[in-house]
Amino acid sequence: MNATELGFAVLFSLPVGIGVSMGTWKAAGGGLSSPLVVGTGALAALGVFVLVLAGVAVGSVADDGDPAGR
Repeated sequence: MNATELGFAVLFSLPVGIGVSMGTWKAAGGGLSSPLVVGTGALAALGVFVLVLAGVAVGSVADDGDPAGR
């Protein structure tokens, strides 16, 4: 795992977490620091982060390790 892969995981997970938090905030009507709002956003961001890291770790089906791409 290198810094680029971690950067992509953060790049894709943060907007999801923020969006879920905003949706929960609007639906629940509580404050932004409400545990429900923060918890759902953090859980969604963590889920996407883990899925992206798992995808990076496993690689693609076409990736057989040949650096020439043959």
